[in-house]
Amino acid sequence: MKAESQWISSGKSYAELCKEIGIDRTALCKAKEADRLSPVIAGRLAQILGDDAIKWIAIAAVENAKNSKARTMLEKHLQALSKG
Repeated sequence: MKAESQWISSGKSYAELCKEIGIDRTALCKAKEADRLSPVIAGRLAQILGDDAIKWIAIAAVENAKNSKARTMLEKHLQALSKG
């Protein structure tokens, strides 16, 4: 999970983040285990951490999509946007 290091540095516990996001701790733990966040959770987590929610919603949506040429192209596009 790419945002994980950011929330760790925020000093917030899983329990605190879950309360702010509006989900139970099990949901966040399962997402961490699966190494995938739903776009909704990714966006809300980004808001809490002061990051761009739209960017993280897009990243989560692409990462959750099945592997395909279109996904690969979108991943490259998102990486280019992140650098620029």
